[in-house]
Amino acid sequence: PDNSPNSINDELDSPGEQPATTLNEAAVLKIATQAVRNNDTWADRAEYTATKSGNEWTVLVWRLPKVPGGHRHITITEPGKVIEYGRGL
Repeated sequence: PDNSPNSINDELDSPGEQPATTLNEAAVLKIATQAVRNNDTWADRAEYTATKSGNEWTVLVWRLPKVPGGHRHITITEPGKVIEYGRGL
């Protein structure tokens, strides 16, 4: 796939993007799951852990079973927009 910033951002936006309200953990995990579905094939075979820092949420996603490089680091803004989808090395 094309890894230019525009194409990645287009893929990361979830169709059900949350309105500009305060997100809770359940909403963040739903957005992160959709981002994994949009970019990988294993969203239903993963472990998701969300933490909030300021106005952003970070979700660490591990493909199961856990293997080196089998994780993603997703950053979601308070309005519910995915701004980073980092792949494990």
